[in-house]
Amino acid sequence: MAYKGYRSPDNSILVAGNPLVQILKVGGHITNAKPGRWVAKLSGGSDDDIQVIDGKTASEPPTQMIGFLGWNNGEPAPDTPDTRDTAYASGAYASVLCGGNFALMAVLSGVSGTKGQHLTAGESGMLTGMVTPGAASANVAQTYAFAILDETKDASLVVGRAVIRSLI
Repeated sequence: MAYKGYRSPDNSILVAGNPLVQILKVGGHITNAKPGRWVAKLSGGSDDDIQVIDGKTASEPPTQMIGFLGWNNGEPAPDTPDTRDTAYASGAYASVLCGGNFALMAVLSGVSGTKGQHLTAGESGMLTGMVTPGAASANVAQTYAFAILDETKDASLVVGRAVIRSLI
């Protein structure tokens, strides 16, 4: 059978493309800064401090989004964890992939969708399926697309990785 689509990397987060890479500091109280999760400027911190975005509790669109935490992507940060499933330590310097036009192995939460589906803010820096604007359960952040799913995932994916295309 011929292979179609992207090949999932074994030892990286980056699948394809050339993102801009920033080396930024994980905020002091952040505990879930795992590669493949998306981050923003730490509220009240300096321009170099980041936090994992929690779209489940956002009452307005995130405005200080920076990108996705990287891992072993050619320009590793000095404090890169041993595996892509291990969180960066608080205060560690992490590579952050940004600029759009790249594909990566992102962390998804509760996604059941097909290739091409738009993804939005989920809990703890994970992505999830978009919510219809105006829906009773929607918060504002979950009505904006931040990525596109590039492989079909079924309902059995509670938390896991999938190839996505970044829109930020």
